Amino acid sequence: MQHGTDHDWPKQVRNSLNASQEQVTLTITHSLRSLYDDLLASEMLEHLQTLMKKLEQKHPP
Repeated sequence: MQHGTDHDWPKQVRNSLNASQEQVTLTITHSLRSLYDDLLASEMLEHLQTLMKKLEQKHPP
């Protein structure tokens, strides 16, 4: 990382924290499953199941 003026550091930090779409999708899917695991085991709202399936199909782990 180059050393510049003080006002450059937010840009440098932001650029070093990039995540791929696959990483973001995996993190969101995992978080949702851990939060709603009980509902997934029972009758989860159909639209949430559909959304999660679409997300996984679009960006498989």
